[in-house]
Amino acid sequence: MAVCTLLTHTLALIVSKELFLSHTASASDRLCPPGWPKRCECSESTGIARCNKAGLTTIPASIPPYATSLTITGNSIPVISGPMNSSSLLNLNLANNKIQVIENSSFDLLPFLRKLNLDRNPIKFVSRNGRGFIYNLGSLRELSMIGCGLGDGTSAKGNRSNVQSLVYTLAKSQLGSLKKLNLASNRLSSLPALLLDALPSLEALHLRNNTISEIPQNLFLKTPELRVIDLSFNRIRTVSVETTEQFDKLASRHSIKVNLTSNPFYCDCALVGFISWMHQTRNVTIVKNVTYKCTASQSGPLSGRSIMNLIPKYLGCSSTSRGTGLRLPYAGLVVIIVVLSLLFVTVMYLNRRGIARHCTELQNARKGRVEERDRPCVALPYSEVTSTIS
Repeated sequence: MAVCTLLTHTLALIVSKELFLSHTASASDRLCPPGWPKRCECSESTGIARCNKAGLTTIPASIPPYATSLTITGNSIPVISGPMNSSSLLNLNLANNKIQVIENSSFDLLPFLRKLNLDRNPIKFVSRNGRGFIYNLGSLRELSMIGCGLGDGTSAKGNRSNVQSLVYTLAKSQLGSLKKLNLASNRLSSLPALLLDALPSLEALHLRNNTISEIPQNLFLKTPELRVIDLSFNRIRTVSVETTEQFDKLASRHSIKVNLTSNPFYCDCALVGFISWMHQTRNVTIVKNVTYKCTASQSGPLSGRSIMNLIPKYLGCSSTSRGTGLRLPYAGLVVIIVVLSLLFVTVMYLNRRGIARHCTELQNARKGRVEERDRPCVALPYSEVTSTIS
């Protein structure tokens, strides 16, 4: 009995000690650097620091040296001015902080940063001295800017110069390692052709929920590693042969996935090539293509009909139509040929009598020459030949 009692007390002491040590470690684990609000949480064991809805108006002066992931969200930080300094930080989440301005040097001292999340901040891209705030992020793999109002869409807040500044910033930055770019929900109504030119390693491009109406030629020319293209929930009405050729060129290197769901396709002859391509392509995965529907058409009541089930005759096109319709240069050439043909026929008709008379004269002249050639030779007497010679 005494032995059992002793064992019980021993176990109780061990458990109490473990609980005490665990509580002490947990308390110290949550200890953030001086100057951080009490609502912030820091964990040395996981390498995570968080300041969610902590009432911050500036970025904390120091980042815990052990932190590999820093999340600061739901605050009001209109300007990020001072450089954030950390040689261990890999992931930085600054979403939903009402950030408007990020000074150029803000991220210069984050040499190993791999993921940057700036979602839902009304950021103004201002490039000074030929650079922007992402200029020195050479290790960056993922950049997310969802809902930052970058575009020039229907909202009055959209700013075309902001899009141009974004393109300039991307072009001048050292983002050769960037693999994922997310610009969803930004009211982008157009895509600058140079948007991706400085991103040779890009593998995933997300442009969901914008107001994009067309895909520029050669947009993917300098992104040979691209594997995911999300253009869902935009305003794309047709997909040109040039664009499908871009997809095929990417697919010749590796399989790719293209998402065009919930776009208002206009069903006319220009769409035939895209429909045929969707049926034929093998290395391109077209996400939910059976859900692609006509929203309007030039031939018949096709609204709401799946474009995968359409055939050229439904659209008033020939069965051999490739799908681009008559492009403007070819249509102009056809018109010129028709006009010249009609002009030629009209001139011939108005001058029919003169032409007939001329043809008759030519025929008579030819007939005379033939008769003269076929006339038999007559031998002259010797006396006449001698006198003629004399």
